Amino acid sequence: MPINGKTKIYGIIGHPIEHTLSPAMQNAAFMALGINGVYVPFEVKPDDLGKSIKSFLLTGVCGFNVTVPHKISCMKFLDKIDDSAKAIGAVNTVKIVNKKLFGFNTDGIGFLRSLKEDLKIDPKNKNIFVIGSGGASRAVVWTLAKAGAKSIVVVDKINQKALELASTCSFAGDVKSIDCGDNWASCVSGADILINASPIGMKDTDLSPIDIKLLHKRLVIFDLIYNKHTKLVKNAKAKGLKACGGFGMLLYQGVEAFEIWTGQKPPVAIMRNALISQFSLRGPRNVRWWA
Repeated sequence: MPINGKTKIYGIIGHPIEHTLSPAMQNAAFMALGINGVYVPFEVKPDDLGKSIKSFLLTGVCGFNVTVPHKISCMKFLDKIDDSAKAIGAVNTVKIVNKKLFGFNTDGIGFLRSLKEDLKIDPKNKNIFVIGSGGASRAVVWTLAKAGAKSIVVVDKINQKALELASTCSFAGDVKSIDCGDNWASCVSGADILINASPIGMKDTDLSPIDIKLLHKRLVIFDLIYNKHTKLVKNAKAKGLKACGGFGMLLYQGVEAFEIWTGQKPPVAIMRNALISQFSLRGPRNVRWWA
């Protein structure tokens, strides 16, 4: 569909942003449903966040996603925040209506749907070990607690961040943190699900955050990193364990955001295929990025 004076503008803000795959799936969805809209990436440095968000109000942007490092810091610039996003303490989706900014968090919804559909596991009554406590981890831990996880243990290289996250989510269940310097072995051995919500694995030189010897046979692995098969996922698959990266979470959080913006049912299959095409262009062929 050609861009014209009636085209509605959506986008994603982050720093860096050149790696994003969201434009592919969102623009495919607009085209499939005949919506005169376009989705573009915006490189926004932390010092420019407030000015950039204000500029969206002036230029008629209808909505945008928020990625690293702005999911928490953007909240102070919004007019209203959805109850779940407020509880999570992070926003990844913003809708603009009558020059008012409304914040939502679709990361948790996307994560849970991927966990259930891609790995065929329900977190209810499960023991879960989570590495990392940033914006995405906040959504994951809060969602897991609300979904009835038996216990959740969080660890982060910044101990205070893990402690604060555990405290925030403790109302919903047994959520606690451990110091980064503690022995992780007992936490992993007692876990049913291990989640990497840290940046460890994004670089080709990164090792796995967990020693392969600790990956036991009943453990399920979910790594939020979506643009490659991390060492953690490779190690898990090598031992015959269920494991996936963040492809499904990326897809389903985008599906939810699309519905928030447009009020229409998203074409999930088309959005998935658009992402797969992008992954195929950027990575090795014959790799199932989504599982």
